[in-house]
Amino acid sequence: MDGSLAAAARLRGLRVLIVEDSWHMAIAVQSLLQGVGMVIAGAAATTTDAERLASVDVPRVAVVDVKLQDGMAFDLIDRLHDLGIRIVVISGFSTFSNLIEKATAILRKPFEGAELLDALVLACC
Repeated sequence: MDGSLAAAARLRGLRVLIVEDSWHMAIAVQSLLQGVGMVIAGAAATTTDAERLASVDVPRVAVVDVKLQDGMAFDLIDRLHDLGIRIVVISGFSTFSNLIEKATAILRKPFEGAELLDALVLACC
């Protein structure tokens, strides 16, 4: 079984929250994750919407961009972590990686789908 198939098998059925303010990136991530059988708990472009979605339908893991429409997501990452949600951070910035202690994995944009799947396996399985 190749890496992508193994990742898909381990991720199937897990609930994920997508926090990304770029519509194109959010759709691509959602499509990839649904394609491997993950359940989308919601998609948000702001920290406010992300917190609301996380409290209504608690996901196992969240894919969170650092810079969102309403500011930086550092406090959101802390709050999600405190709720027991595993965090995979995606960002175009490399300078923030040392400030995000509560993330299981940090991916720098652009990244490949297989890299995201591997990071999610690391976070959840």
